[in-house]
Amino acid sequence: MGVSVVNGLSSRCDVEVHTKGFIHSQAYEKGIPVTELETHGSTDKTGTKVTFQPDASIFETVEFKKDIVSHRVRELAFLNRGLTIVLRDENDGSEETHSYEGGIKAFVAYLDEGRTPVHDAVHFEGHRDGIIAEVAFEYNDSYQQNIQSYVNNIHTIEGGTHETGFRTALTRTLNVYGTKYNLFKSDKFTLSGED
Repeated sequence: MGVSVVNGLSSRCDVEVHTKGFIHSQAYEKGIPVTELETHGSTDKTGTKVTFQPDASIFETVEFKKDIVSHRVRELAFLNRGLTIVLRDENDGSEETHSYEGGIKAFVAYLDEGRTPVHDAVHFEGHRDGIIAEVAFEYNDSYQQNIQSYVNNIHTIEGGTHETGFRTALTRTLNVYGTKYNLFKSDKFTLSGED
């Protein structure tokens, strides 16, 4: 969810932004500003801190499931290489810090824990026409596939054209390479997307 949705569904939302040497903050209640945008203090840090309380008049329960929040925070830290996210649980005083310089390549290694990779992870990224794409994958010794695809940091559980396009391009590339270097047992053999 975007911060505007979080703000609209919160009884209180406080935002603090550290940028360009200054600290900016503003508070909202039920999506409506209750303070002006304030600039105060100096800082050498960058980043944004959002503190919110879900609106109990909208939600039946305002109880968070820590494991779900932790999973999502970890996912976001992998997807945004170099970003540090700190999750503090005020109920038990615990704190988790997630930051992965390796980005999605590190995410692949994390998802493959307990399996034996058959090659080093493949990673590439690029952009065209204002669209940025980043891919990381590796094959391992198991027979079960684990595909995680995202668009704008949102997990696309049911896939989509981005995932279909990647599968098609990878299959085509492997078939061209295999045919060119006579790696297949027969001239008529080709790999399918499932392979």
